Amino acid sequence: GNRYTDPLDACLGADILAIMTPWDQFSDIDLAEVSDRMRRKIIIDPYRAVNGVACRDMGFKHIVIGASARSNQVGEL
Repeated sequence: GNRYTDPLDACLGADILAIMTPWDQFSDIDLAEVSDRMRRKIIIDPYRAVNGVACRDMGFKHIVIGASARSNQVGEL
């Protein structure tokens, strides 16, 4: 696989973004830039690193591992 030093570069053409560390570089990421670079708007976020409300407002499907389907509005991928 490819290795990236910039998280935004890793989003280019991606269908799904999986945030696997709770580092500040992910909690402070520009979601508009992420949206512009991704093909599909799906974020898997087990650490709740990004703002879920902001994700949903921007049209992302924001999936938090362990959250109920009802509270997380998880649907078909």
